[in-house]
Amino acid sequence: MKTDLKKILSVSEHPGLYLYISETKNGIIAEAIADKRRTCLSPRVRMTSLSDIMVYTESGEIKLRELFDRIKALPAEVEVPPAKSEQKLLCSFFEQALPDYDRERFYASHMKKVVEWFRQLRENDMLDFEEEEGEEEKEGVEVKGEVEGEVKREEGEVKREKGEPKKGTGTKAGGIKGGTKRGEVMRNEVIKSGGVKGVRMRGEQRKSGG
Repeated sequence: MKTDLKKILSVSEHPGLYLYISETKNGIIAEAIADKRRTCLSPRVRMTSLSDIMVYTESGEIKLRELFDRIKALPAEVEVPPAKSEQKLLCSFFEQALPDYDRERFYASHMKKVVEWFRQLRENDMLDFEEEEGEEEKEGVEVKGEVEGEVKREEGEVKREKGEPKKGTGTKAGGIKGGTKRGEVMRNEVIKSGGVKGVRMRGEQRKSGG
């Protein structure tokens, strides 16, 4: 079974990764990848979908998924170091996996997160990722998510459109094609309440050793 990185979450103050299961009125149900235990996470807890994470390079940014793919493509003799490895070892590893990583903005603390996530996904046979939607397909989905009865001007007259999907059922936040069904993908509703937030690995203050 392929892994959908949109449903793989890093949760603040919770070790390891979580798999999104469903949504409840009190938050979302997520399953710890390490021990398969399920818990209800409050929407006030900061959750980051791995599909939203970007890593700085000298030429711009790449998605975390692309970095994972590069790590998978390394020769078998290149070992992925544990997250607790020394900074020198981590830097040496990423010089092979991502030679042009940004030395000023991709810190050792970020490196530790990446190798920790990669190793956990590998240990649970979750490195076979689902293909991402093409940009054209995403744009087509966004159009479907417009407001039912949206008022717009056409040929100088105000005209009420009919037959379009209701507001909130589209996937501008990265949900499911054709509309987000409750209990399938959390992003559309949880984002409104401060839940899942896409982050880039930047903006943190430099930590000691990083």
